[in-house]
Amino acid sequence: MIADMVDGHIPSLIRTAGGWLLTLTVIGSEAPQAGDPRLSAIAAQASAAGVVPAMGIAVVSSKGVRAIGVAGWRKAGDPTPVAVGDQWHIGSCTKMMTATVAARLVERGVLRWDVPVATLVAPGKPVAAAWSTVTLDQLLCHRGGLEANCAWRNLPTRMAAAERVLGVPPALPVGEFAYSNTGYVLAGALCERAAGKSWEDLIAAEVWMPLHMTSAGFGGMGMVGLVDQPWGHLADGTVAGNGPEADNPAVMGPAGRVHLSLPDWGLFIADQLRGARGQAGLLTVASYQHLQAPWPGGDYARGWVVVGGQPWARGSAYYHNGSNTMNYAVVWMAPAIDFAVLVTANRGDSDAACDQAAAAAIGAFASGK
Repeated sequence: MIADMVDGHIPSLIRTAGGWLLTLTVIGSEAPQAGDPRLSAIAAQASAAGVVPAMGIAVVSSKGVRAIGVAGWRKAGDPTPVAVGDQWHIGSCTKMMTATVAARLVERGVLRWDVPVATLVAPGKPVAAAWSTVTLDQLLCHRGGLEANCAWRNLPTRMAAAERVLGVPPALPVGEFAYSNTGYVLAGALCERAAGKSWEDLIAAEVWMPLHMTSAGFGGMGMVGLVDQPWGHLADGTVAGNGPEADNPAVMGPAGRVHLSLPDWGLFIADQLRGARGQAGLLTVASYQHLQAPWPGGDYARGWVVVGGQPWARGSAYYHNGSNTMNYAVVWMAPAIDFAVLVTANRGDSDAACDQAAAAAIGAFASGK
C-alpha cells in the first residue's frame, strides 16, 4: 500500500520500463483550492509549482464519487480559480465510452463484436480484401492493422475516413497491437451504421442520459473568449484557447473528444467499477467482462489497459490516459478494493504531474481512510 502524505511530502507513482516506481515529492506552496482538503492540497502542489494551471482529482467507489478536490486557475494569467463542478477534457479516456456504446448495441442485437469493418464501404466502392477479416472487436483492442492517425482535417465524415483507409491494404500486421485512433473512429462509424444515428447522438443516448451525466459534451470547454471553464494549454504553457473548436477535428470524436465534469466522469467510472465487481448496471455482467478483458497475449482491453499484480490494488488495476495536446486526464480503477481515482489537468503534457497526483490520492484514500 502506498503511504499517506507524511512530513510535508506526497508519494508519487512513476511509470518506468520496469514497472511502477514510488517516490516522494515535497509539497509546494499556495494555489486557489476547492473541495476535499486532501485532494485539493495534492492538486495545489502541481499548480503552485507551475506544472499545470489547474488540476482536478476525484476518488470514486462503486457507490459513486467519494471526494473531489481542485486547485489552480482556469486560464494562465487570469485570476479565475477552478471550481469543483468545472468541465475537463478527457481525451482518449473517451475510448472506454465508445466501447460501452458498442456493447449497448451488441446487447440489443443491433451490432456484433465480429462484424467486419469492410461492411462500412458501400457496394461498388474499392475495399482491400484483407479488411473482410478485421472485426469491430479487433478495432476496439487496437488489433486492426491501422496506423495511429489519418490526415483528419481532410476527412469531413467518419464514412469518408473509412473509405480512405479501407481502400488500401492494412498498413500494419492485423492482429498485432498498435494503438490507433483511426481504429476507434472506424469503430464509431460501425456503431453509426448499425444504429442509424451519429456517434454523438449514440453516446448521449446510450451512456450519458442513462447515467445522468448532464455536463458531458464534445470539443473544448466553455464559451469562446469567456473564462467560464478551464482553458487548454500547450506543452510550453501557451494558452491554446477555449470553446468547442479548441480541439481535434470532430471526425475524431470516438477516439477522444469528450469533456465533462469530475462528478459526471465519476458516475461513468462508478458504473464501470460495479461491472468489474460482478454487478449489472448500464450493461450486463457478461458485457462488462468482455469489455474489460484484455486481448489474449496482451494487456489492452476495450478502452482499458489491464495492469496485473499491483499490491496497492490487491490484484489487477485498470488504467487509461488521454490528451488532445491541450488537456490531460488519467484514470486508475482497482475493483478488488472498490476504488478508482480520476485526475485531470488543463495542460497537454502534464502526464507526470497527473501520475504523481494519482499516486498521492491512492495513498490517502485507497485504504478506505
